[in-house]
Amino acid sequence: MRFIKRQHIGLFFVPGLLLLIGAALLLLPSVSVDSLMNGTQSGKTIVFLYLMIGTGGILGLRLILSPAGRVIRISLVDLALSLWVVYLILNSFAKHVPVSLRFIEFHGLVLFYIASRQINLSYRTLLFMALMLGGGIQALYGNLQLWGFYASHHSLFKMSGSFFNPGPYAGYLACIFPAALGFYLFRIRPDFPACESSLIKDRLRVIQKTFLSSLIQKVSSLFWGGKQTEEPEQNKQERTGVITIPALILIVLVLPASRSRAAWLAVIISAVVLLLFKYPVSNWFRKHLNTSLKRIIVLLLAVVFTGVALSGLYYFKKGSADGRTLVWKVTLNMIGDYPVPGVGFDQFKAHYMDYQAGYFEKDPEREEAMVAGDSNYAFNELIQQTAENGIIGPVMILSVLASIFISSSHRPDNRRGLDQSPDIHDPDHRLLGIAKAGVVSIIVFSFFSYPAQILPIKTSLVFYLAVVAGLAPQKTIRIPKLSDKRTGQSIAFISKITLTLILLAGIAAGYRFSKRYTLAYRDWQSAFQVYQMGAYEACLEDYEKAYPVLHDDGDFLTNYGKALSMAGEDSKAIAILQQATGRYPNTVVYTALGDSYKALGETDKAEQAYLHAWYMNPSRFYPKYLLAKLYNESGQKEKAVTTAKELLEKQVKIGSTAIEEIRAEMEKIISENKTDLSHH
Repeated sequence: MRFIKRQHIGLFFVPGLLLLIGAALLLLPSVSVDSLMNGTQSGKTIVFLYLMIGTGGILGLRLILSPAGRVIRISLVDLALSLWVVYLILNSFAKHVPVSLRFIEFHGLVLFYIASRQINLSYRTLLFMALMLGGGIQALYGNLQLWGFYASHHSLFKMSGSFFNPGPYAGYLACIFPAALGFYLFRIRPDFPACESSLIKDRLRVIQKTFLSSLIQKVSSLFWGGKQTEEPEQNKQERTGVITIPALILIVLVLPASRSRAAWLAVIISAVVLLLFKYPVSNWFRKHLNTSLKRIIVLLLAVVFTGVALSGLYYFKKGSADGRTLVWKVTLNMIGDYPVPGVGFDQFKAHYMDYQAGYFEKDPEREEAMVAGDSNYAFNELIQQTAENGIIGPVMILSVLASIFISSSHRPDNRRGLDQSPDIHDPDHRLLGIAKAGVVSIIVFSFFSYPAQILPIKTSLVFYLAVVAGLAPQKTIRIPKLSDKRTGQSIAFISKITLTLILLAGIAAGYRFSKRYTLAYRDWQSAFQVYQMGAYEACLEDYEKAYPVLHDDGDFLTNYGKALSMAGEDSKAIAILQQATGRYPNTVVYTALGDSYKALGETDKAEQAYLHAWYMNPSRFYPKYLLAKLYNESGQKEKAVTTAKELLEKQVKIGSTAIEEIRAEMEKIISENKTDLSHH
């Protein structure tokens, strides 16, 4: 929703909002902080939170300094999003969801949406430019990684951009592609609004000329190769592609190397949406497909082509596709147990692996075991939303999507009237089409991946939503002034003092939270580096320093508990690892639990931990190898030999030296116990 205030107040704050929102769209994708644990993710989130602290301060000042009797304009998209946000927050409190970096990030995204809605529609072309430049920088970076100029952020992949693997990187580029293609197709150039009041024009002409106009002209010239003056249409078209064509080419070059089928589909479908938006084909179809036979033939060809294309994408990475199918199937069991409330915001990974263990415990020899893994995500946002927030969550998401796609650029216009149909040549209508195509690309990607975990994709989505909401029909709500002037002034004064205190408290709390998490992630990274060098006892000090802040982070608890187990502090390791089972149960947690129970002589508990780790991912050798050794060392010879034989007969998913060593040790166990069992 957008608050309308006196322009002489708003104009002073527009540059600040443009700077902060533009920084989030332009710079955030390239943030990667090596001094922080998972710096490609945590670094982006922490920088984003600092940006939102500044944004909140500006919005708060605008609210405090604005006059009474304000007007609010709200669109259907605003209303649908507001209901969804309120539901998520209430459901999170009802489910006692712990405060985490992602939960605070969600609130920052709400603030980002509100700030984006405050920006005048004409200024949003500048923000689109920031969005496209950010994508162009990442596309160039990925190409340079492929060519060997820069290292990837993932040891198994040559290219990842500033992300932790090629999948999220490709998804981000796919959501930028519609903006670049749309600006090129429609030859959109940046513009800025003129002040309607001649009085304000006179007062602020110097500011406007020396700052806003100068800034926009310079950025426009940089991006589009010309000044904001009238020029022949042909020259406009030639200059429009100065930034969009290189960005499009770089994205198209790098996407195939990502091997992300979800990103490919997102680019193709969003491109089709934009092309149909610019070149309506309904008349062509009516003219040429004028008989039932022609329509049936074209329909059959379309079905065959789609089927062949989808089959090709499936078999291109069949194991990956089968793995996603397994995750969806197991997640449905989770949804069945929590149909209405869900398991809570960001709590999917706190439950999923236990459900996968229960699934394979019934039949560990299922063929699906070969595609199982330690999954954090459902690889389908609608399914994950249902698992986390119950049936109500996806219903609200669908209502948001419906509000987006029924929105048109019908806006009050004194010259055209209220009910004029949208014009394809209308700049607002074109911008609306580009924003919708951007939303489509993210929706398509979300069917097979996890964009809700990738901050730059989420900021792009929120920006697209703000553009759609700003261009959609809006309802005007007036907040009346009190008839008693003195009473009104007193209430206004008290309200502004209260808002000021809340603003200062919010900024202080946000800064304190961000700083604490920055230091905690730095300590975690330091501890993990020392752990990797084999100094298990030395790393514990930094883990202990980070624990008060990250005590609800499943990944942190996994690392910390494993380090304690390796350092021989088994009692403490068990306590930390038990906490980890409630935040992120995984094979590492349960094998470490088994090791610590074994060291303390609690054989039965060690056996259960190893078995649970094996059921989580039956294709892995290591948990069952530890189980065979436990049986052998505790005198359970028959179980040891049986387990060893099972490992020798087990199908190898990916061969390695470690597996060969495990097989050799299993043969030794069988050989050593053969005489004893024969004698028995």
